[in-house]
Amino acid sequence: MRDTVVALRDGFYQLRSGGFIPASHGVLMPERTLLTNRILSAAIENTGGVTEIRFATTENVPVDARCVDGIFTVTLFNTPDGARSFELTDNPMFRSVQSSANRSKRTVTYTFNLIHADNWYGFEVVYEGGSVIIRVKNPRKKSADTARPLDGMTVIVDPGHGGIDSGALGFTPRKNEKDLNLDISLQLRDKLRSMGANVVMTRETDIFIVTPAARMDIFNEVNPDLMISVHHNSLGDAQDNSLIRGYLGLYHNESGRLFSASMSRAITEELNRFERTVRHQAVGVLRNHKFPSTVLEMSFISNPDEYEFAVSAEGVRRSADGIANGVLAWIDDQQKWVK
Repeated sequence: MRDTVVALRDGFYQLRSGGFIPASHGVLMPERTLLTNRILSAAIENTGGVTEIRFATTENVPVDARCVDGIFTVTLFNTPDGARSFELTDNPMFRSVQSSANRSKRTVTYTFNLIHADNWYGFEVVYEGGSVIIRVKNPRKKSADTARPLDGMTVIVDPGHGGIDSGALGFTPRKNEKDLNLDISLQLRDKLRSMGANVVMTRETDIFIVTPAARMDIFNEVNPDLMISVHHNSLGDAQDNSLIRGYLGLYHNESGRLFSASMSRAITEELNRFERTVRHQAVGVLRNHKFPSTVLEMSFISNPDEYEFAVSAEGVRRSADGIANGVLAWIDDQQKWVK
């Protein structure tokens, strides 16, 4: 991607498009003048696994792409000459598209209306062969192999906290959140592998992962089909902990919206647990837009009843079963949009 640098602030280049990038990630080219971009053509194609939106351009311009409540917007910067229209061919993601230009800001924006707000699984932007390409993941077709329904999928399982970071404190000192997260995640790993998935763990022992960014580095390197972060909830002693209970699913990017809802339904059914409304929350580990991800707050371990179940062998086994069931439910929930 090429843009004009307008300032250097605290180790970040500020770009004319309004974004910032670490200076270490950029290469200055003072001898080159950035040319004005033109969109030569625009096309969309369903390639099976993804729906590709392609713009043939004269410059690798910055792109801002985001999905909110069933609307996917793609803005190309340094493009003052306007948009190029294209036919919306048969695809499982979008029902309509509009374009608009802002000459004063030198931008072109395409607005795609999703077939359904839940029908969104992530995307990535790449620059290839003189084109800006947005690859939008299509709904996943259910495998015909009932013995290995997750064959070909890569899943990251992230046991929250670890090492010196104990997470939420348990009702008694026997086990804290980090321990329960790992217990469930290890059993989940085995269950998903038995179903055909390639499972990558952020930790398999009681180690400390320095920052949320370190976890994000793992996610970016693997670029999985799914990311599951296992956690537990807790409240302080000033409240009546016997009254606060239940499961809570969290997502940040829209790609985790359906995934979190499918998980919530399956887990609470398996555990016979109170289902709190799935919540949008800006959690650091959920910020990658390329794949569905969710944080699972399995229970309130400050609640004595939920804690005793959580530390039991049955509780760990059934929690892992519920999460594995949630992955399958997520695939089932997509089938209405598969073409």
